[in-house]
Amino acid sequence: MSEVLHAGAVVPAAVGLCCVARDRARVVEMCAAALMLLAMLDLALGSPVLSAAAWSTVLIGTAGWLALSSRLSLAPPCAHSVLGTALMAVCAAVMAVRGHVHALAGETHRVGHVHDMAHETALGGLLVAAIAGTAVYLPVTWRVMRDATASASVRVAAGSMAASLVIMLAAATV
Repeated sequence: MSEVLHAGAVVPAAVGLCCVARDRARVVEMCAAALMLLAMLDLALGSPVLSAAAWSTVLIGTAGWLALSSRLSLAPPCAHSVLGTALMAVCAAVMAVRGHVHALAGETHRVGHVHDMAHETALGGLLVAAIAGTAVYLPVTWRVMRDATASASVRVAAGSMAASLVIMLAAATV
C-alpha cells in the first residue's frame, strides 16, 4: 500500500514542478520543488541514495533558504512554498523514525524495547508536527488557489504540491 501511495505522490509533485518551472522568476521555488521531487523519488525507490533523515535535513535547510531568499515575505505563494518544503522534511523524518525506507527495501530489523519506545516517542512528536503543519499548510494552499490575481500555473502548482504532500504523509504513516 505504501509503495502505491509513494508512486501516487510523485505525479502531482512533477506537475507542480512543471508549473513552477514555467515561471522563470521563481528559480528558488523551482529548486525547492525539484529537491522535494528528488526526495520523493529517492525514498520511493527500494534503495535510496540518501537516507530519510538526510533528506529531512536537506529539506529543512531548503525551507530556511527559501524563507530567507524571499525576504520573509508573508505573501501566500511564498508562505506556501516554505511551509510545503518544511512539511516534506517532517514527512521524511517520520519515514526515518518509522524505518519506512528499510521496510521498502525489504530489510526488517528491530533493536530492543528501549529503542522501540524512543522511536514511538519521536514518532508521536513528528506526527503532531505533521498534523499542525498540515493544519496551517492547507488553508494557505486554499488561499493561493483562490487568488484571482495569481496565474493559473501558480494555482495549479499550489494544488498539485499540496496533493502530493498529503499523499506522501499518508504513505509515511501507513
